[in-house]
Amino acid sequence: EDDERYRETLEDAPEDRLGFVYVDMPGLFERLQRMPGAMPLGPFQRIFDEAILATADANEDGVRFEATIPKSLIAGFPIVSEGSGAAGDLPGDAWIALAQPDLGQTIEGYLGLAAQSLGGRDVIEEQFRSSTGLDLEEDVISWMGDWSLFVRGTSVDELNGAVVVETKDEEASGRFIDGIARLLRRTSGLGAAVGPLDLPGGGEGVTVRSQEVPQPIHLFERDGKVVAAFGDAAAEDALDPAETLSESADFTQAEEALGGDFAVSFFVAFQPILALAEAEGAGSDEDFQKAKPYLEPLGALVGGASEDGDKLHSAFALTVK
Repeated sequence: EDDERYRETLEDAPEDRLGFVYVDMPGLFERLQRMPGAMPLGPFQRIFDEAILATADANEDGVRFEATIPKSLIAGFPIVSEGSGAAGDLPGDAWIALAQPDLGQTIEGYLGLAAQSLGGRDVIEEQFRSSTGLDLEEDVISWMGDWSLFVRGTSVDELNGAVVVETKDEEASGRFIDGIARLLRRTSGLGAAVGPLDLPGGGEGVTVRSQEVPQPIHLFERDGKVVAAFGDAAAEDALDPAETLSESADFTQAEEALGGDFAVSFFVAFQPILALAEAEGAGSDEDFQKAKPYLEPLGALVGGASEDGDKLHSAFALTVK
């Protein structure tokens, strides 16, 4: 309590809490650098700029964790960002769902980190161009907007899912699809057949089929979005599902547990995952049976964040049945 950084950090914490975790990130950085044989942390130093405080609370819905962290942390982990608000529009039977803003900016964040240890951005861009024939900035990053992802299925045979990315420039995203198609055709000797898009509803793209993969893979552009889907059903539901997560009781409970200040950035439902594990033989595993009574009451894990100036206000909730 005599430490000024500790006192200032605790001032912004929610007063209703069961407990909290405080991490003096600047102090941690200094200690790490003084350790014998310490690795250089230069590219990640901005992650350690400010202290972090996370609080925990619980109610009838489950357990909730909340933290306010510096935006500099996003530079190290760009995927930790606020939700785009599109998670509820994904298929209602998805057990993993992500919906986040500006995939191009996320990739830029990772590139910035990678460039410092791989010889600079120019080196990365040249390697990418030589291996794919695409310009990393103009053909990939420039057109990528908000994105989402879902996975569903309670057996391996039923597993399917898709990634959906809004395009800001259909000409550029078209070049991206063409470039990926050329790359796939160069590797078609591996048993994959790359042909025109074979999917009801139309669109521009390709369909990849292989004897080694149980379902086709579709890469296409339609209605201002680029979709990479595993399975016909996932491709058809990626843009217009018959039922959405917002109509799901598990998602609704998780969204309420997270709180109205946050748009859902990711959602994981536990019961379908347990069903998948049992369908694939985990039911006869002794360790799984010991863990099952503790896993069955779990509903979902959900997370979201909202930006406030130079801070990122984030929350996670674990719901129970």
